[in-house]
Amino acid sequence: ITIQYLGISDPCILPTSRFYFLKNWSRWINRVLTFNSVKKAELELDIANEQAAEIVKMKEVAPERSDAIVKAATNYQANVDRLKNQLEALRDTSQNPNVDKLMEKLADRSVKHQQLFDELKKKFEDKPELKQRFGEMQDKMNEAIIKIPEKFDSQEEFKERMKRAIEARPDNLFRELRGMEMME
Repeated sequence: ITIQYLGISDPCILPTSRFYFLKNWSRWINRVLTFNSVKKAELELDIANEQAAEIVKMKEVAPERSDAIVKAATNYQANVDRLKNQLEALRDTSQNPNVDKLMEKLADRSVKHQQLFDELKKKFEDKPELKQRFGEMQDKMNEAIIKIPEKFDSQEEFKERMKRAIEARPDNLFRELRGMEMME
């Protein structure tokens, strides 16, 4: 998994930087200035994707800094909690094209993030704390995804949405093995 695969050009400032607070401050301002509930959920999804890219970058540039990777993982988990809360607060239905677009984006990103965390758990198998953290991150994203069929789609529509996201992955092995697990 690369940052380009996640749709991010370069995360630039990483959680190890002393200027990372500026990035968080900018995200906070964007949250405050976003009023539409669908746009707020989309913003949280975009921030979660940026934070996943930060984890990928940390893995590349400083794999020995497990403390920084744990910090980045904690940031990601907190953001996915905010995303879950935004999804719960949405009052629109999937009849709204903006909600439908958000649900497609959420399905796509969740499959990519699940694939990323599977890869990270394998890479850091010798570090139980990191491996556990990545498992927790997968669980958090799954909790957010579960809100889709409860609120916006029927189970059949949700399965189709996830199936499209899984089939769009270039890795056949992931698509077959992990995709079936995610569908269940």
